[in-house]
Amino acid sequence: MNRRALLLACSLVFLIVPSTRASVVVNGDFELGSFVPNNDNTMSLLAGSTTMNGWTVTGDSLAWINTPNPFLLAASSGSKFLDLTDYAVGGPYGGVRQTISTVSNATYRISFDVGAVSGTAKLQVTAGDLSDIASSVASNGHTWTTYSSFFTANSGSTVIEFFGNQADGGGHYLGLDNVRVELFQNPNAVPEPAGCFLLILAAMPLRKSLKKALPKGT
Repeated sequence: MNRRALLLACSLVFLIVPSTRASVVVNGDFELGSFVPNNDNTMSLLAGSTTMNGWTVTGDSLAWINTPNPFLLAASSGSKFLDLTDYAVGGPYGGVRQTISTVSNATYRISFDVGAVSGTAKLQVTAGDLSDIASSVASNGHTWTTYSSFFTANSGSTVIEFFGNQADGGGHYLGLDNVRVELFQNPNAVPEPAGCFLLILAAMPLRKSLKKALPKGT
């Protein structure tokens, strides 16, 4: 492998291998904001509320719940989480929306936890070109199920939104917690010189070994 081919391979590796970054979501575990609890250690938020840092409530009202609480529910991350059904039985349900900074045409991984109690909980998630239903099924007690998928950003900012779709079972509950969005692949990224240098060093012993193993003239 000549130098030009090695450098080309280095560039391709850095464009193909996924990049890991910190989450670009603000307050993804719903810990921050002006929480004013009632006797259930819970706060109901109406549509349009921006009480939770980074988030706007959409649709119907929802419940912002702290731990501990009389419902025997616990957050999947931190101490606070959401119940998109609020105190009501059946729909319509609440939701939340946030605009995040993104790189146009880049691929992002989105993940979050859906909570269910003795039944099925489903919510709709939209982000970039992604529109999907995430669900959690609990046969007994409180269950968190992690959803993970990918979307492509269309511009320098992307709206991510979650809203309730279905809440069955005796609990009539639809939990949401631990929202994360991470850059997965940026097609515009420039390979890092240090990384290419390490790749070249790693390839040199392999090149020598191959040269010894091959017949002369190969």
